[in-house]
Amino acid sequence: MERKAQIIRIFAKEIRGILEQVKVNFEHIQEIRLRTGGPLLIVHKNREYYVTEEGELRTTGQGAYIVGREQLRETMEYISNY
Repeated sequence: MERKAQIIRIFAKEIRGILEQVKVNFEHIQEIRLRTGGPLLIVHKNREYYVTEEGELRTTGQGAYIVGREQLRETMEYISNY
């Protein structure tokens, strides 16, 4: 299984769909940050990027996907099962 698929399978379905659209090399992703009520963030090659619902990376939070409580709960369930 490729690295991208290994990483995104632990996320909630909605977040998984967003991450599948992100066009970066997942070998260089250092962190994917989720906070309830906060933006979806990726640290790629030591730089922080906000992720939009369409999977675009931005350097500002404008248009960033906001993580909900349900997405965080679902992600934690996937993580605990693995």
